[in-house]
Amino acid sequence: MCNSPTRLAAILCTLALLLAASALVANQNQVPKEGELTAADARAAISTTYEAWGRARVELDKEAMDSMLAPDFYVSLYGRKLSREKFLSDISQERPGSSLTRFRTKRSTSRT
Repeated sequence: MCNSPTRLAAILCTLALLLAASALVANQNQVPKEGELTAADARAAISTTYEAWGRARVELDKEAMDSMLAPDFYVSLYGRKLSREKFLSDISQERPGSSLTRFRTKRSTSRT
């Protein structure tokens, strides 16, 4: 359950990360043929996007975050729809009394 603005922001950022990673693969303007995209390639693409999103998020770099989201991106959460513009506005503002820290990770998990 989402009881605080901080929890909502964390959920929204997680959703955006997943969508940004998907957009990175989809942005190749073609669907990879079977066997063309290896699991290692997918992990590398996701890790690169994760790192880029993390840097942009901590630096409140709205332009960088904007470039990672699809034009028709929106967030639907608990019956509420946030437009792409509203989402970017919300996550690119400094919040008095709060701080944002990203932790680096090199561990990826997957099921085969």
